[in-house]
Amino acid sequence: MFPSSPIVRIRAIFSRPTERTQQVSFASRRLIYEVCRWGLQEGRSAIDLARVATKEGSNFKMSFNPRIVPEFVYRRTSRVYVLLERIRILARKLLHI
Repeated sequence: MFPSSPIVRIRAIFSRPTERTQQVSFASRRLIYEVCRWGLQEGRSAIDLARVATKEGSNFKMSFNPRIVPEFVYRRTSRVYVLLERIRILARKLLHI
């Protein structure tokens, strides 16, 4: 969770099917509920539940609020950063890491 303002952002929600799926589901919902309570107490306006990669994840997240808000992420990097990133990638290829 990123305690950003005015929107709390949850980076990722993980789950996997188990024989205790219903218990895990209840626990996950309770955790989201507690994050919502915390957000209200801290004056946050919304909770961003991150991207949705699967139908199951979509169903889980949409159960809280069916409103989808598009989000755009812009990333700016310097020339030095791009150069260092290319060197890192080249080194990994050469060293087979």
